Amino acid sequence: MRNQRLEAFLQARFDYDTCEPTHRVRYEANLLAPAAELLAVYQRSSGQALTVEELFQITSEAYHEYRGAQVRLQQSRINRIR
Repeated sequence: MRNQRLEAFLQARFDYDTCEPTHRVRYEANLLAPAAELLAVYQRSSGQALTVEELFQITSEAYHEYRGAQVRLQQSRINRIR
Protein backbone atom coordinates (compact mmCIF):
# COMPACT_ATOMS: atom_id res chain seq x y z
CA MET A 1 0.00 0.00 0.00
CA ARG A 2 1.40 3.36 -1.01
CA ASN A 3 1.49 6.29 1.35
CA GLN A 4 0.83 9.34 -0.80
CA ARG A 5 1.89 11.79 1.92
CA LEU A 6 5.22 10.03 2.34
CA GLU A 7 5.76 9.91 -1.42
CA ALA A 8 5.00 13.63 -1.71
CA PHE A 9 7.51 14.32 1.07
CA LEU A 10 10.18 12.12 -0.54
CA GLN A 11 9.63 13.79 -3.93
CA ALA A 12 9.86 17.25 -2.37
CA ARG A 13 13.05 16.24 -0.56
CA PHE A 14 14.54 14.90 -3.78
CA ASP A 15 13.58 18.08 -5.63
CA TYR A 16 15.20 20.16 -2.89
CA ASP A 17 18.38 18.09 -2.87
CA THR A 18 18.76 18.24 -6.64
CA CYS A 19 17.65 21.81 -7.38
CA GLU A 20 19.90 24.65 -8.43
CA PRO A 21 21.30 26.52 -5.42
CA THR A 22 19.52 29.68 -6.54
CA HIS A 23 16.15 27.90 -6.18
CA ARG A 24 16.72 26.52 -2.67
CA VAL A 25 14.35 28.91 -0.91
CA ARG A 26 11.42 27.98 -3.15
CA TYR A 27 12.11 24.25 -2.92
CA GLU A 28 12.56 24.48 0.84
CA ALA A 29 9.04 25.87 1.13
CA ASN A 30 7.81 23.02 -1.10
CA LEU A 31 9.56 20.55 1.22
CA LEU A 32 8.30 21.96 4.50
CA ALA A 33 4.62 21.77 3.53
CA PRO A 34 4.48 17.96 3.10
CA ALA A 35 6.80 17.58 6.10
CA ALA A 36 4.35 19.52 8.26
CA GLU A 37 1.50 17.39 6.96
CA LEU A 38 3.32 14.15 7.82
CA LEU A 39 4.19 15.49 11.27
CA ALA A 40 0.57 16.43 11.92
CA VAL A 41 -0.69 13.00 10.84
CA TYR A 42 1.90 11.30 13.05
CA GLN A 43 0.96 13.42 16.04
CA ARG A 44 -2.76 12.76 15.57
CA SER A 45 -2.25 9.01 15.24
CA SER A 46 0.38 8.50 17.95
CA GLY A 47 -0.19 11.39 20.30
CA GLN A 48 3.52 12.21 20.09
CA ALA A 49 5.18 15.13 18.37
CA LEU A 50 8.24 14.88 16.14
CA THR A 51 10.58 17.57 14.91
CA VAL A 52 11.40 18.04 11.24
CA GLU A 53 14.91 16.75 11.99
CA GLU A 54 13.47 13.58 13.53
CA LEU A 55 11.24 13.12 10.48
CA PHE A 56 14.31 13.34 8.24
CA GLN A 57 16.08 10.73 10.39
CA ILE A 58 13.11 8.37 10.46
CA THR A 59 12.62 8.57 6.70
CA SER A 60 16.30 8.48 5.74
CA GLU A 61 16.25 4.84 4.57
CA ALA A 62 13.06 5.35 2.56
CA TYR A 63 14.58 8.50 1.06
CA HIS A 64 17.80 6.70 0.14
CA GLU A 65 15.77 4.06 -1.74
CA TYR A 66 13.56 6.71 -3.35
CA ARG A 67 16.54 8.79 -4.45
CA GLY A 68 18.23 5.75 -5.99
CA ALA A 69 15.08 4.88 -7.91
CA GLN A 70 14.73 8.46 -9.17
CA VAL A 71 18.36 8.57 -10.29
CA ARG A 72 17.94 5.26 -12.15
CA LEU A 73 14.75 6.55 -13.76
CA GLN A 74 16.45 9.75 -14.91
CA GLN A 75 19.39 7.76 -16.25
CA SER A 76 17.12 5.46 -18.23
CA ARG A 77 15.37 8.50 -19.74
CA ILE A 78 18.71 9.96 -20.76
CA ASN A 79 19.80 6.66 -22.30
CA ARG A 80 16.58 6.45 -24.34
CA ILE A 81 17.28 9.88 -25.83
CA ARG A 82 20.75 8.87 -26.98
